[in-house]
Parts: sequence; C-alpha cells; structure tokens
Amino acid sequence: MTVKEFTVASAREHKTFHIHGHAHVVLTSNLHNWMNVFIQEVRSQVPGIGVDENQPVFPSLNGTKMQSIWEKAGIDGPIHGTLLRKGAVTAVHRNHEKEASNLADLMAHKEDTALQ
Repeated sequence: MTVKEFTVASAREHKTFHIHGHAHVVLTSNLHNWMNVFIQEVRSQVPGIGVDENQPVFPSLNGTKMQSIWEKAGIDGPIHGTLLRKGAVTAVHRNHEKEASNLADLMAHKEDTALQ
C-alpha cells in the first residue's frame, strides 16, 4: 500500500474523545472519493445541511442524526456507534484475521481484549 492509496479521517464526535482524542478512520482513496461525492452531491441536498463541516456526515432527511432512519427500517432498539464498531470488529476477526492487530491498534484497544 502506498500513501496515496488511503486517507485518515479524524472524528471528534465519539464517546471516548475525552480519553483517546480523535478516532482515526482509515479510508481507501476510492471510498474517500465516494464520500466526497456523497457530501457534495447528496448530503448537500438535505434542507439545512449543505456542506457545513460541523454537521453530521450522514444526516436523516430532516437534518438530524441517523437514529430515526433505523427506526423507519424496522430495527428495534437503539443503533449506536458501539454496535456498529463491534460489528466491524467481528467482521474483521472472521474475514481478515491478519488485520486484527492493526484494527485493535487503530481503535486504541488491546488485541487480547478484542479476542474475548
């Protein structure tokens, strides 16, 4: 992998920011380009959102955070970052075992804890 093949995005809005600081999300250059297209072409069409840097990347149709979209999809219970994060960790452990230690490092986790 070369430096041009990925971008690291820093997310401030997450529950352990006060402990770990920004969460670092690694995006392939292709995914980064698609995110930019989404922000410029789709997200900017939501009333009241536009391209302001301080708005959620994935707003609902009324401009709020995504929780309401899960309810409309018929998914019971709160869907939150922890659930999505655990799902991502499980998927990496099942499908990309060699990357598990890299993922643990990026998420500021101990690898042995993630294996439990």
